[in-house]
Amino acid sequence: ITDKIYWFKAIDKDNSGSIDPSELRKLGGGNMSQEKLDKLMAKLDKDGDGKITLDEFRGLFKQMKN
Repeated sequence: ITDKIYWFKAIDKDNSGSIDPSELRKLGGGNMSQEKLDKLMAKLDKDGDGKITLDEFRGLFKQMKN
């Protein structure tokens, strides 16, 4: 299992195969502002369906490398 998959599964608490805004908000200890959450979702949720898939999550790491 790769680090990316490990972290994805750690965030995907309901094991739905995607990360929804409420799961993403918990990353900051639940203290993430709605504005910051919206910006992060817009950046990661490439297809605009309101959730982050594993492929979209992997895209975050690709962006970080560049």
